[in-house]
Amino acid sequence: MFLFYGFSCFSQNYAIEFEYDNAGNRIARTIIDMPVPVNDKSAVDSTATDPYNTVMSEVQVSIYPNPTKGQLNIELSNLPDETTGSIVVTDLQGRVLMSVGQISSSMELDFTPYAAGKYNMTLIIDGQKKFFGIIRE
Repeated sequence: MFLFYGFSCFSQNYAIEFEYDNAGNRIARTIIDMPVPVNDKSAVDSTATDPYNTVMSEVQVSIYPNPTKGQLNIELSNLPDETTGSIVVTDLQGRVLMSVGQISSSMELDFTPYAAGKYNMTLIIDGQKKFFGIIRE
């Protein structure tokens, strides 16, 4: 128990990824440390309304607004037609709250059913994973 508290107190940002077998049994848990970049003000300013932009597999990813009051927009520019991908949103305990099986160039995720707090979003494009912290106000 002490190690768990020590980990959670000193880690600024992390995600937990679970793997399941075909029967639905959890077979692996991976803790992924996601340090906050010092020069990225939107990562440390919880009131940032500008889109978060990054590039994955030559696809420009834009996520906004974060924090969100309910609707989270995800824009994927330069998305080839043959691109495969998915989105999984989990709470901080690792429970899957929503899953999008196929990505498109413009998507909207509805966070209104969920309480205010922090959520983890995993975006997978052509096998490349990127983790995002989403704040629901």
